[in-house]
Amino acid sequence: MWLESPLGKILYRVDRKSRGEFEFATSLGNFSFCFSNEFSRITAKRVFFQLDGYQKPIYEVPSVPTAAEAAVLDIQSRMEKVMMYQHHYRLSEMQDRLFSEDLYQRVSLWAAIHTSVILLAAIGQIFFLKKLFSTKPMTSKRNIIETPSGIGT
Repeated sequence: MWLESPLGKILYRVDRKSRGEFEFATSLGNFSFCFSNEFSRITAKRVFFQLDGYQKPIYEVPSVPTAAEAAVLDIQSRMEKVMMYQHHYRLSEMQDRLFSEDLYQRVSLWAAIHTSVILLAAIGQIFFLKKLFSTKPMTSKRNIIETPSGIGT
């Protein structure tokens, strides 16, 4: 994954990382993101990312907040942290669910393959045992004993 600024400068680059966070200062323009799948081209990858923006106020009036304002600001910052933790928890839960569903599909496939192999082996063993213990009826041929005189008995 890499992040490129509007000026063409690489702001962030990382390879083979499953999770992470990155903070950077923005400017006007278009930023480019690239999520590469070079590590494993066979399996599908799911990418979750979130862009949070914080804009500084253009001007701030320096003042001492009252107790109520301080309490509201404290509650606001705590609620933002709660929302961030919930978001991370939901992403983690979704990733784990997708992993478990993929694992279930693979286990089901291998169970079907093993079941078919066991059934084929059972059919082969039954066929082999039937062939081994089957007796073919002998055709009786009458043996004629010839005497030197040429008369058969």
